[in-house]
This record gives sequence, structure tokens and C-alpha cells, in this order.
Amino acid sequence: MMMELRQDVITHFQYLSSWDNSSTPYLRYSQPLPFNSNSSNVLLWNAVIDPSQNTTQPYKYLIDRQVALASFHNVTQGAFMCANGGSCIAPDVCSCAQGWIGFDCRVPICEQGFYEVEQETFVQGVQSNGGMDLFERFLDPNRQYDLDSSRGFTSNPDFPTTIERFLDATTIVREERIFSGSRYYSNDGGFQGGYECSIRGVTEWEDYRSGFIFDH
Repeated sequence: MMMELRQDVITHFQYLSSWDNSSTPYLRYSQPLPFNSNSSNVLLWNAVIDPSQNTTQPYKYLIDRQVALASFHNVTQGAFMCANGGSCIAPDVCSCAQGWIGFDCRVPICEQGFYEVEQETFVQGVQSNGGMDLFERFLDPNRQYDLDSSRGFTSNPDFPTTIERFLDATTIVREERIFSGSRYYSNDGGFQGGYECSIRGVTEWEDYRSGFIFDH
């Protein structure tokens, strides 16, 4: 369908050209294209700008609109982004990078751990740096997270995003912001829990000072 808009507004619609009935390409935001009063072929709606038979003054016109091409679609969009290198492969479906799981790829894979319903963080590790220092050399050196005090003993990652808003119909403002890891709501209206990773104790057959721990 066609929709008339103010001549200077910025939208994502395609605009119709009065000259040859063509339309602008699909863009995030279309360049304004005011609908003029003339065309390549003379049509009944063209403005009269010179004296001619059966016309009277004033011979002038004002461009006051854009003609946008619009259509209705029922589109389902995902509510979350795929974090930590994950890819969105379908609405609300993430394919996570190695080492991450969860509906939005924000939960690191724990070799050992369990789910805590009341936990406020996504993933929680040790309670002191001493516990991490002891076993850090045995952890994957290429891991993308730490569970020490630098992150409050959690893996809640900061994430950057672009905030975009309209000041008015013709002005868009964009800014980059970094948000700290936040706690999500669950389907029942409360908060979701999290995973507590455990760093296992040394058995009586092992000596952590040797630099070797059995894989069991």
C-alpha cells in the first residue's frame, strides 16, 4: 500500500519517485525523496507551472509529502543476542562457540558444576583467589573467562551494544554503550538461577605441587 508522509522524515520505507514511478532501494533508513509535481510523461496530476489553456493563476506548487511503499508482515524476532562469538541461526536459536552454552551463549561450560535456583549470577566459581590460583595452571589456557575476583568470582560478561533513538522525525542519535552482565527473568516472572562451577579437591593419590592431576 502507499502511505503519505511528511517530506523530510526519515524512515525505513521505500519511497516512490514521481518522475518515473520507480522506488528507492531497501535500506535501513531511506534517503528522503519528496514526491514532486512533475513526471517524465505528462499526467493529470502534474502541477501547472506556466499559463496554458483552461488554467488560471497562481502557477506555483509546494512539495509537501513523500509517498512511502508499506506492507504488513507478521515477523517474530528474537529477544536476545548471541554472546561470546555465538551465531543466530533461527529466531531465538543460538549456535554457541566452543566453550559456551545456554540459550544466548553466556554460560561457560563447566567440567564440574551444578545448577542453583537462587543464584543471582549466570556462573559462579570459587569464593577466593586462593582457590583459583591453586588450579589455574590446570585450566584451559585458551578459555574466554575467569572465575576469580576480577569478575566478582562470576563469568557474567560485559557486552557492548549500540543504542539508537530518534530525537525527532528527522534526527537519529546513536551511541555505543557497555552494559555489565545482568540477571535475566525466568518464564514464571521471577529471576533465573545460575550454574556453580566447582574446582575439585586434590585426592590423597595426587600432589598438586607436582603439576599433574589425574583426569577423572
